[in-house]
Amino acid sequence: MRMMTEPDHLFMLRQGTEAWNAWREANPSFRPNLRDANLSGTNLAGAFLRGADLRKAKLSRAILSNAILGGSELSGADFSGANLSRASLNKATMRDTDVCRANLSEANLPASFPSSRKISRAAAEPHEARITSAAFSATM
Repeated sequence: MRMMTEPDHLFMLRQGTEAWNAWREANPSFRPNLRDANLSGTNLAGAFLRGADLRKAKLSRAILSNAILGGSELSGADFSGANLSRASLNKATMRDTDVCRANLSEANLPASFPSSRKISRAAAEPHEARITSAAFSATM
């Protein structure tokens, strides 16, 4: 089994959500490596990103509504100003993840949320992040 390189993963993701999701369905054993990727402002609505390595990725102002990020490694990622409404983040690791000004309404968040200073600040200050009707869950 050939492991794809990060440039291959970025190339596939930039083909659009429909192409990305079809690729993920055809390759369920691959764990996408998008570590340090700059995806700021990218429309990833509905993207199947379960189990992806998105450590230190730049996703500020990205559209991730209805995205599936469960089991993903999101530590150090920048989601500031991103739209994560209705996103599934079950069992995602979110240490030092920046969600300031992010829309987390109706998102399914990990049970450990908030676990870092940046997340805590966002959760404690409603004007910094919208967290309405969010579900906190440890299950996928």
